[in-house]
Amino acid sequence: MRPASCIFKWICMIIFLASFKTSIASQYHLTYDGIISKTVSTTLLVTETTPPDNNGDGKSLTLRNVGEQISIAIGRSVARKSCHLKQNDEHVCANDIPIENDCVYKNEFNIGTSLTCQVRYVDSSIGIDVNMNFQEITEDVENEDVDLKGYAFLGVDAVVRSIKNELSREMAIHIVESIEETTEDESSFWSMHGTKGVRRTHHQQKSGRNEASQSPLSVESTILSNHGIERKRRLFSSNINATTAKISTKDTIEIWEYDFNERGRFTSTRRALFLDSILQYDTSINSKVHAEAFVHPSMIANPFARRVLILSASPLPMLREILKYKEVEHVEIVGANIASLDLTRIFMPELDDCSGYASGNGNNSCLDDDRVKLVLENTDEWLHDFLTNPKNVIDDDDDEDENNDDDDDDDDDDGDDDDNDYGRDDIDINKITEWIEGRKNWITIKDELDFYVIMVDVPMESTSENADHWLSVSFIDKIKRLISDDGILVANIGYSPSMEDQSRAKLEPMLEARNKFLHELSRDEELGGLEFESATLYDEPFSAPFMTSFVVAFELDKYGEDPSYDRFYRKNFAAIDLDIAERLHPAALHPSMSLKLYDGPTHILYTRPSRAWETWYCNQPLYKDLKPCTTFLPNLFDFSRHHSKTEVRRDPIKGRSLFTLEDIPSGNFFLLEDAVWNLKLDAREWKALNKFIADFADAKMYSDLRDFFLAYGYEIETIGSTGWGVSLATNQTFTNHACDAKYATVSTIEDLTESVDKGVDVGFSPVITRRGEMVGTLSVSTRDLLAGEEITQDYKSFREDITKHPEFEKFLSQSMCEDNIGLVPLE
Repeated sequence: MRPASCIFKWICMIIFLASFKTSIASQYHLTYDGIISKTVSTTLLVTETTPPDNNGDGKSLTLRNVGEQISIAIGRSVARKSCHLKQNDEHVCANDIPIENDCVYKNEFNIGTSLTCQVRYVDSSIGIDVNMNFQEITEDVENEDVDLKGYAFLGVDAVVRSIKNELSREMAIHIVESIEETTEDESSFWSMHGTKGVRRTHHQQKSGRNEASQSPLSVESTILSNHGIERKRRLFSSNINATTAKISTKDTIEIWEYDFNERGRFTSTRRALFLDSILQYDTSINSKVHAEAFVHPSMIANPFARRVLILSASPLPMLREILKYKEVEHVEIVGANIASLDLTRIFMPELDDCSGYASGNGNNSCLDDDRVKLVLENTDEWLHDFLTNPKNVIDDDDDEDENNDDDDDDDDDDGDDDDNDYGRDDIDINKITEWIEGRKNWITIKDELDFYVIMVDVPMESTSENADHWLSVSFIDKIKRLISDDGILVANIGYSPSMEDQSRAKLEPMLEARNKFLHELSRDEELGGLEFESATLYDEPFSAPFMTSFVVAFELDKYGEDPSYDRFYRKNFAAIDLDIAERLHPAALHPSMSLKLYDGPTHILYTRPSRAWETWYCNQPLYKDLKPCTTFLPNLFDFSRHHSKTEVRRDPIKGRSLFTLEDIPSGNFFLLEDAVWNLKLDAREWKALNKFIADFADAKMYSDLRDFFLAYGYEIETIGSTGWGVSLATNQTFTNHACDAKYATVSTIEDLTESVDKGVDVGFSPVITRRGEMVGTLSVSTRDLLAGEEITQDYKSFREDITKHPEFEKFLSQSMCEDNIGLVPLE
């Protein structure tokens, strides 16, 4: 007898193990372990073989009756399905295709009745073996939810072999569907159960490839192997329904519906769309969080995001977030799978719902918004055409939508989540046909040369071909040419690297492509790089199982009116929250449409890469020998390298001078406390302060505050930090200027951003971005210092680029060094 714990509905799950045994044959292995009622009655069991029972109603059958009929029903369903897939016409497939079905019945004392059935179906292209074991539950099992009297344990072990992977996979999924349909009983507490684990391997696997089913986004992983799923059914498959629905697509499209148990608290009904077995989006909160993390950090950073480009096969969730911004005038979508968009609007209309902020169409559809242009060319063709003929017009009529958006079937209401209370009836394929045939082609007018924000939705799959292309320097370089001055590029790049074993990345082709891409982000173009001025990484773990890691790269215009870089790295979350309130449509902030996770505090978290990315960075060949990894990080947590024993002495000319009271070896940290006790204003706060002073010149205390920063402070312009800082409560503020830089005893650690390539500064460093303010404040000794030596520093390093501050440079060389006039008057 199986343990009593198996009575709980979220245990006793299907195990679906998929594996290719050779390069010739494809094999899937399925095991199922669940509980059924002996009063099972479904359409599959109502056949001419159903024996009469005591009541004459086809119910109250014995375990032997039920078991034999279930095995026959599944066997015949499998045979018909196999015929249908090969003939592509279910009408030519007979209902009584020969199958082998052998059952052995046992009735043992203290064990009860059991039945073992073996079902076999073999034809020229496929072989299917299904072993089923039924065991009657004879002892009383305590369960507050259901009385198990009259129930039986069901165990299934099935193997599907075929010369075609598509055929064997489809048949394996059909067995799952047949089991749950055959054993479903509306009067029973138990319906279908979830699956437990999926894995597929090749004995003779091609180098550099991993199959889709190994991806955490595959159907096998997200649906068939998910412990939290209690009921599932496939609503649409282009392999089965495309001909009927007159859908043309070279990709395999599947739409699934399932009940997901939220950690035992409640059950929600969701729908999900898959392209070539890879999850694109679903109706879960995770999918929305992924879209928010993808879209809003870059959109909120660019105040002029009037034109946005989306490169994506599945752009709807992102589009829905982009259109929430009032300033958006044009959104160009390239590379979308048109059939999947059509089907999404039928099966998941909420993902196309821009109620209250859709423009000009009157039906609240995001795709029908007047600002949206959907390109029918593939991505490479469009890029070539756009770059060579930027004013080209793809001629067609204005699009319109005949969709009535009431695709949900009548609701049987079985207590699922109200937000996604989908009907249980079969989907009307004719409805899809009618809608798709009625829609006209889309129009795209390429009326400008650039975009303020470009979003690259790298295909969510683990095979290397697409990743190598989408993340290649040649491809991204073309896209970079479309970015406006001060524009932003954002891309999803997989998942946060493992901190346990960085070498695992070598086993993942997509990760190899990603690593190459990140290496080239800020390298000089003459060295084969992309030469973005700056780039950073951020993670959103709540978007799992969708990709959780993103990269954002800036075409920097730091001296523009309101640079995106400065806006992205704002340190005050209230500024982000205010932006959201001001720039998003009021309807988009309604509770039913509001942001689920993204806000000001969340954005601040995004500005600092995770420790996992820092570890990844220092394990990469290109970066591991740079000073952030070889010197800065190792020394930072070595307290013997920190020195803070100093003394301030009065000086008749300098006013105050700072001296060390201990020996300090070269390259050691000096007064790190200066980064702790520090007042900072980011670049936008600094500009706001100066504007306020200009508007209210008589508000003297504000001009005094600015002058305090100018006299005692310094610009902080490292990767990930902007603005000004000033020491608040450390002796470091009394460090005097070294008129000759070679006599300076401490300096900032400027060479942290120097790369191995011709001394060119890098604009991408998770190490520095994680600690931007510290790096911009920190001082190190330039040589071995003896106790009693004066601490001096070249003040020219207090400006991010001294050539842009000629007046300050002149003051240092003449007024300070020749006339002994300091920044602060002598007391």
